[in-house]
Order: sequence, then C-alpha cells, then structure tokens
Amino acid sequence: MNEVKETIKDGILRGLADAARGHPDPEAPQSYAVGNIENAAIGVFESNDRLAKWMRGLGLDPYKGPDAVLGLGLLLTLDVKNGRRPDPVIDEDFEWPEEH
Repeated sequence: MNEVKETIKDGILRGLADAARGHPDPEAPQSYAVGNIENAAIGVFESNDRLAKWMRGLGLDPYKGPDAVLGLGLLLTLDVKNGRRPDPVIDEDFEWPEEH
C-alpha cells in the first residue's frame, strides 16, 4: 500500500511541476488505485440511467474513467450543498472499548 501512495504522490508532484513549467494540461497520475477509483465511479453511472443521462447533459461521458470521477465529485458536492447534515454530537463520557 505504501508503494501505491508513493506512486500517486510522485504522479501528483510531477503534474504540479509540469503545470508550473507552463504545460496546459498536466497528466493525471495513473496507478492501480486510480484505475479502481475510476471503475467504481463508472459503476455508479452504469447502475443508474438517470444519473448517466444527467452526466451526458453536462457534456461528460459517464463510462469514461476521468469523466465518471468528475461526475461523482459533482454529485457529492451537490449533495453536501443541498443536504447539509447535522454536526455529530460528541459525548464527553464515551469510552472506546479495548481491542481484543
């Protein structure tokens, strides 16, 4: 797992360096983990035709990895904006059980 984190971190740092040098579109980091995230996001739109239609209305392809991740991010942002959740109540007297 540490190798995956390092690979993603290296890809992000390389992309930031490219952007600083004036490259218009930095290359997204690619790894096994990124592929899994893209596949999971595509799965959300494969199972819901209404969401896939919404994505197409935005000019995004719900079955293309980066577009699906972007669409999922937009959905989560809209959910937070429109459906604020109450702050959790912190119980001062709560004690975590010991792990066995």
